[in-house]
Amino acid sequence: MVYYTTINNNDNYKLDEFNKSIYKGLNLNFVTGYVDGEGSFSVRLRKSTESRWGYKILPVFSIGGQINPYNRALLEKIKEFFGGIGWISTSGNMYTYEVTSLKSLHKIRNYFENYPLETSKSIHFILWSDIINLLKKKSIMSMMGLWKFLA
Repeated sequence: MVYYTTINNNDNYKLDEFNKSIYKGLNLNFVTGYVDGEGSFSVRLRKSTESRWGYKILPVFSIGGQINPYNRALLEKIKEFFGGIGWISTSGNMYTYEVTSLKSLHKIRNYFENYPLETSKSIHFILWSDIINLLKKKSIMSMMGLWKFLA
């Protein structure tokens, strides 16, 4: 079965990056829907001696799935869908596909800006995207920036 997706010509999004995923059996709408249900857009604060104020801000995109061969294969396909970025780990009875590299997260953000989430998770995505923008502009690299971020 072949899936087709139309894109408005005004979009700055390049479908070519994701064409190979269609042939692997993943539909663009499926990926968005699956992330709507099982995905997460979050931010971790980690103690860091490299930061002059003692913390590093780490945006995270992740998708979880209970351990079974089908979920592992699905997370592998989703990882391929996004160009092989990130990694899959196991913890307890869950698999987790995770992306934390700021450069790679731009690719994730670009995808969801063009294929938007439809649940309240879209609000988490918007806030998460704002944090990525602040990090890109280096607006959170001070304690004052952290307080603005948390407010």
